[in-house]
Amino acid sequence: MDFSLKPFSLFQGEPIMNISLGPAPLHWGKEKLTQFYQEVAEAPLNTVFIGEVFCEKRNTLSEEELEEFLMLLLKKGKEVYFSTGTLITNGIQWERLRKRCEIFQGIEANTVGILDYFQGKRKIVAGPFLNLYNHRSIQFLEKCGIAGVVLPCELPHHSVESIVKEVKAPVEVVAYGNLPLGVSWRCYLARAFGRGVERCQFTCRDYPQGIEAETIDGMPLFIVNGPYIQSAYSRCLIGELEYLKAMGVASIRIMPQYEHTSEIVKIFRDTMEYRVSAQDAFEQLASFSGSPLTNGWFHGEAGWKYVKEDQGCSVKESKNYLSPHHNIC
Repeated sequence: MDFSLKPFSLFQGEPIMNISLGPAPLHWGKEKLTQFYQEVAEAPLNTVFIGEVFCEKRNTLSEEELEEFLMLLLKKGKEVYFSTGTLITNGIQWERLRKRCEIFQGIEANTVGILDYFQGKRKIVAGPFLNLYNHRSIQFLEKCGIAGVVLPCELPHHSVESIVKEVKAPVEVVAYGNLPLGVSWRCYLARAFGRGVERCQFTCRDYPQGIEAETIDGMPLFIVNGPYIQSAYSRCLIGELEYLKAMGVASIRIMPQYEHTSEIVKIFRDTMEYRVSAQDAFEQLASFSGSPLTNGWFHGEAGWKYVKEDQGCSVKESKNYLSPHHNIC
């Protein structure tokens, strides 16, 4: 299978976008991951990304176990990529990462060193942590042979549109899930319990859904797990699917949830294929989320906000997105 699969549809040959599943963002452990990938293997998605992105110490799966997940997903017709870490700090970590990458034919590079080492050896997708904010940086990486790019979550729709029009590589946009806000070599969670990163005792394992941090006014702000901070609110672009398709986005990404991931994937697929309306889909997704849903960054607003369709980018407007003089919002 190919990252740049031609989109398919059950309706009148109309193309639709691919659906991908990002790597598990928090420390779930082998038992939960095994159950998780057995479930998503049956889900109606195209591509699955596997790997520990935020903390090399949490990379506890053996190469044999990774290969088991790979074979399970391949047998179900999924395309599978290994997502690399963002912070590789020493030679031991690099050697472990290299061996894991060599198991997979596809790699999502979240650190630039991977691009250099595996150029021409593996199919490489530029991950969201390479911070590719404009078409020129992506065009440079296209010359290095990347097969696709996952855009940073904070890009507004007009930047996404500009990039899609200028690059050849398939573009993926994160459409659902808690958004990455920060990653550090130091472990936030270990420090909260008076431990250093070398003596963390895998504190994050005790909080598989993270710990919520609030503002002084009591508004949920962050989810903290290990060295990684993500948004407390979940992004939801279910109402923007037609707009994303019209501008030429090739794939949308759903970030894994501790529960209901397969159901969320199915809702997005049903909405794409017009078996359920975007409004009904939004209500279903809201019932799964333990926090408000947002789309603010996509519309150039604060990330925690939700912009309604009549205030943002409508499907009608998206049909004219190629016009350089059209005011989308």
